[in-house]
Amino acid sequence: MQNPFLNKIYGTPFDTVPFDQIRFEHYEEAMMEGMKRDVADIQRITQNPEAPTFENTIIPKGDRTLSKVTNTFFNLISANTDDQMDALAQKMTPILTEHSNRMMLDPDLWLRVKAVHDDHRPLDTEETTTTTTVDYGTPTVQKTWSAWDKANNAVEWKVTVTVPQGESFKNVVLHERDFYGGESVWHQGDKMTIDWSRLLVQELNNDNTAGDTITEGEDTYVKNETDNTITFPTLNKSVVVTLYTNLPKMNTTDNQHLKKDVTFTGLNDDNKEYTVKNTVNIT
Repeated sequence: MQNPFLNKIYGTPFDTVPFDQIRFEHYEEAMMEGMKRDVADIQRITQNPEAPTFENTIIPKGDRTLSKVTNTFFNLISANTDDQMDALAQKMTPILTEHSNRMMLDPDLWLRVKAVHDDHRPLDTEETTTTTTVDYGTPTVQKTWSAWDKANNAVEWKVTVTVPQGESFKNVVLHERDFYGGESVWHQGDKMTIDWSRLLVQELNNDNTAGDTITEGEDTYVKNETDNTITFPTLNKSVVVTLYTNLPKMNTTDNQHLKKDVTFTGLNDDNKEYTVKNTVNIT
């Protein structure tokens, strides 16, 4: 029977794994072939005679054979294993680990990646701004991440809350969090906080522009620098919140990345809770 892992697609509804077509011998065969295809993919990039660019070095997607078979195999190991499967896992795990390290640490590939990093073009406004809008009927919450302010080593967040006339929102909390780490392991960090000296809260004009500044007070908002939160007891007007979050000076050789999010939660007039979160990955 033909090995289904070696096909580009399974040909099943929603391209789900065809377990009824898989035989034990298919796993090792597909893993070995998948590693060969991975090597070929890397070589196509590293041996490209053209100068490294984002398009020919970062964007190209490789063959998925290895990921398909390993995802299936190791999920079955966890859910429905036997002696035969365990023995194959012990045999293939060190081989797969060595292969992964070789692919991830390929020196020629990293030279091209470094060349792209060192010679990238400036990003335009569309590429450096991400906007998320969620309409709960009441309110409409919009978050925009502006370009990374490299000069000040900061990220600017803007949160716009549109409140219809005559309605209000209560127990509204704006909360900034940050994470750091690498690969799939992330830790909540304590290095990055809101730059309270640059906090700006303004009314939203009818033309959706920022208007008069709102000062802190018990009937407007309260900031908590310890918890990194801004709390609005009751919102009965549309506001724009602008804040900066500081980034630590990190050594790029430590293979760590930053991930930051801002969460906006609150209760509407019907006591229905709403939550909007935007996450930015910074490498």
